[in-house]
Amino acid sequence: MNSVQPYSPLEFAQMCVHRHITPDAVCVDATCGNGHDTMFLLSNIGGKGCVIGFDIQQQAIERTQRLCSSRPNYARLTLIHGSHDDIQNHLAARGIHSFRILMMNCGYLPHAEKSITTTAHTTEAMLLQAVSMLEHGGCITVVVYRGHEGASEEADAVIAFASMLSKKDFTCARYQPLGGAAAPECVVIARREE
Repeated sequence: MNSVQPYSPLEFAQMCVHRHITPDAVCVDATCGNGHDTMFLLSNIGGKGCVIGFDIQQQAIERTQRLCSSRPNYARLTLIHGSHDDIQNHLAARGIHSFRILMMNCGYLPHAEKSITTTAHTTEAMLLQAVSMLEHGGCITVVVYRGHEGASEEADAVIAFASMLSKKDFTCARYQPLGGAAAPECVVIARREE
């Protein structure tokens, strides 16, 4: 007998993005990491869409570049070696003032230096800018963890931020499979259609 497996927070984030993405969407991966979210976004845009990926670690930029270089939409990808907490300036410098999709996977780069992590401070700063740039009908997904130093504070900050957004303008949700206090979660912020 086959058992039904719940979605992981990463799979849930992708399902939410599928509901909101359009072929011409401007998409942001706020933390490239190993490039999986970046590749997912590239695979779901059309010829007029684009993906902008951020990471503060050159190693992550290089991993993402290698993973995505064979994708048909690779020419639609821009990778930025910089911090997501300066998202507005980075995008404005490229003539981008709004986006439809933003994905973020908090924490540290797998198989790399674990002391370099996203933080509550930088993630909150990024979210504050991101919600002001989010198009009507667009969404932000943030996968948060609680297993490393500072992670619980970051997860709590993301949840608190989403909880305080205007219910008139945004629909927010929190998805966490049962499995313990350290289980990862996905927080979704969707801007309502006009």
